[in-house]
Amino acid sequence: MERRTFLLLTVGTLCSAAVAQPQARRAQPPSTYRFTPTLVTSLKLKDPTTHSSPTRVQEWIVGKLDTTVTFNPAIFKALQPDADLRPLIASYGLPIKAQGARGTCSVFAMTFLLEYNWASWGEKNKTALSEEYLNWATNKATNNQNDGDFFKNIAAGFKSYGVGDAALAPYQSAFNPGWQPTKSAIDGGTYRSLEQKFWVVFDDGVMGKSQEELDKVCHLLDNKIPVAIGQAWPNTKQGATYTFGSALGLNFLNDFTGPKGGHSMVAVGYKRSKEYPGGGYLIFRNSWGTGSGYEGYWLLSFNYVRKYAYDAYAAAWDGIK
Repeated sequence: MERRTFLLLTVGTLCSAAVAQPQARRAQPPSTYRFTPTLVTSLKLKDPTTHSSPTRVQEWIVGKLDTTVTFNPAIFKALQPDADLRPLIASYGLPIKAQGARGTCSVFAMTFLLEYNWASWGEKNKTALSEEYLNWATNKATNNQNDGDFFKNIAAGFKSYGVGDAALAPYQSAFNPGWQPTKSAIDGGTYRSLEQKFWVVFDDGVMGKSQEELDKVCHLLDNKIPVAIGQAWPNTKQGATYTFGSALGLNFLNDFTGPKGGHSMVAVGYKRSKEYPGGGYLIFRNSWGTGSGYEGYWLLSFNYVRKYAYDAYAAAWDGIK
């Protein structure tokens, strides 16, 4: 089988009540934040069928594995009006998952990128990967006992122990610091870590990103590359409230008031339109089950992402140089 080489971006932060405190995490949202699923059909976005070629992806990257990635603006294509990877994700058989009342959003985001990676290589029978295992690997590699962590620590866990099969290490409803995967799960995880690595795209810890950085996300989505974004998030347990907007029949998150925590989701599409604050919105794949948002997908305005995004990582096959 011919191997495809491509890049996946993930922008990460903690699902935390206070971003600097990894022990405090964000739980499942109330059911009231479910939007009418039928509205999502009005998104007249593209239906991608193939990934960009290895050559095209390599042109986007300057750097080597385990180093900071820089983008060369000179080779950026003209921005498209929209993109949507949901049909492609559905064709891969990758369902929306639910993290439950645990702070594992960043682990779910990383796991999805790896599953997407396998599926894009034609390995659909190997795409059910274990968030529980990756959470364990992160703690073992960093000598912590956290339920969820920063992306840099999750990358360290994957580099050391890979990611196991979900069937061998199923996700637990509650965090157990003493949980251990089986030898079979560890052996399988180590195998998977041999060819995939995470890249640091940016990790300055500063909240808020430039228009150029948002444009990079859209360019990557144009090239069928999902982007996970970690950003500040309303801490409803401490009284924060969501600020939703509505335009062209769609509900979107635009801001919040009150104390902030953090949350990570995967951007799988976008639409540019002056009807939305900041000039458009991103379509996010959440890890709160299909009962939230539009059947598990949320819309966030460009305004929100530019104001609250934090840092970015990438997952790639070993062949990208």
